[in-house]
Amino acid sequence: MSFVDAAGLTANRLSGLELAKTLWTAPFKNENMNRAAIANCILKMATERGEAKSICPSEVARNLFGESWRSQMPLIRDIAAELVVATQIVVTQKGHSVHPVDATGPIRISITKS
Repeated sequence: MSFVDAAGLTANRLSGLELAKTLWTAPFKNENMNRAAIANCILKMATERGEAKSICPSEVARNLFGESWRSQMPLIRDIAAELVVATQIVVTQKGHSVHPVDATGPIRISITKS
């Protein structure tokens, strides 16, 4: 049995772990991706980086959207704003907390300290 996942990849009886690795390493081909999938990617990447470090929103966009990442940056920032409100991440600019949609210029995303 096979199916096509959100990234447009065909999976043949992959274990949950193998499928997860495939989904998180391949760029998504569908630019109308589910907001929850983008939020999950932000959280996963920030968690993997660790509490003391941060990620750039462009890392998320490149990971999910491949070559069309630039056009998705407003969406990534919008979803990051939702995660800030939910207190799941912190967004900073030059070391100060900022709102990801209102900030101009580079921002960083960190997982909220537990």
